[in-house]
This record gives sequence, C-alpha cells and structure tokens, in this order.
Amino acid sequence: MFKYYNNESYFLDVLKNKRLYFASFRQFNDPYEIFGFLKNTDDGKSYVDKKFKDKIKCCCFSLTNRNYLLWSHYGKSHRGFCIEFDFEECIQNSIKNNVHIVNYNGKKLYGFKVDYNSYELEVSFSKSNKILNLNQSIELVRHKFADWEYEKEYRFITEQSEPGFIEIPSESIKSITYGYNISDQRMKYLDKRIKRMGINLETRKLKLACNIGQLV
Repeated sequence: MFKYYNNESYFLDVLKNKRLYFASFRQFNDPYEIFGFLKNTDDGKSYVDKKFKDKIKCCCFSLTNRNYLLWSHYGKSHRGFCIEFDFEECIQNSIKNNVHIVNYNGKKLYGFKVDYNSYELEVSFSKSNKILNLNQSIELVRHKFADWEYEKEYRFITEQSEPGFIEIPSESIKSITYGYNISDQRMKYLDKRIKRMGINLETRKLKLACNIGQLV
C-alpha cells in the first residue's frame, strides 16, 4: 500500500524515524468524516453524532501509487512523494468484515479497505448514552461516499486519546515514488540524503503518458 506526501519534511520524517502520524478525523478534508449517522433501532429515529470519532485516530493509505488525482491532491501537484509500505508480516489475525489486527510496540491497530457507499449504522442506545463499541466505530469509519472511490483507500485506526506518531518496523518501508513534475536535481538530492540516513530503497520517478491522463 502507498501513502502520498505534499510536505518534504513529513516525507523524510517517516524514513528517518520509522513512524506514521495518526490524525483525528476532524483534521480530514472530507467534512462528513466527523459525522456519525446513527439509527436507533429502539425508536426508528436517526441521529447525527459529531463526537463519536474523537476516541479513535487514523492513518490513511491508497492501494495505488499511480493515481492522477491523488498526485494532484496529495502529492504536491505531482512534485511530491509516495512511500510504499508492506504490513503483511505484521498482521496477527482478523475480525469480521476483513478487518486486520496489527500490534506495534504495544499499540493495537485495526486495518481495513474503505467501502464506498453511504451508510447509516443501526444501533440500540439511549439518548443519554450513545457510546459505540469498537466494531461499531470501525463500521462507521470504513464507509465513505462514492465520490471518493478513486482514492482506493486503506485505513489503519487505533484507540488513543490524542493524535500522534506510532513507530513502525523499518522493513515495512519498501520503496519511494516521485511525482513526474519533481525536478531531476531535487530527486537526486533527496536520494543522496536518504542514503546518508543508511536507507537503501528502490526509487523511481513517474512519467506522464501523453494525452491520456495516466501515469506510468
């Protein structure tokens, strides 16, 4: 899986410190991310809860490193960076709906592909107690509207009170892709800087296929 970066400092921090940032859903660019659409099975009424996602934090990836729109939106207008990760060896087990469990340094992470359709979770609760369990929270945050389907998103979430970094094994970082608009001079500079960190990774620069809006 792949993660796009606009910011060079953030990109280098991942490589140097072997860590990923887990953000609050309130920091995301989709305004619906902070809403929980809940239907009470007791009275049949629907509610919107704006606070339920505060208890979990998220790190997002894509299943592709060649998406034209992702490079435009998250890759510094094709002058940015994309890191490939492989967490297969770290998966411990799975729970229902293809949710994978990973444990890093005592931090339990839950990974899943995003399902692109509108979704309302049917739950039973009182108006004074709308606390959702972990499985219910996962069901809500693994759904997005179909407009976002081009992202081919995969998410890791964790239960922690504040946004912050979680360390990852160095062997989970596999390769680096540069956007096709980055200058060769800048790419060579970054390659040298990364090698000075003692990191030896495959790097490549994307090319733009003429007139068809595809990256190769």
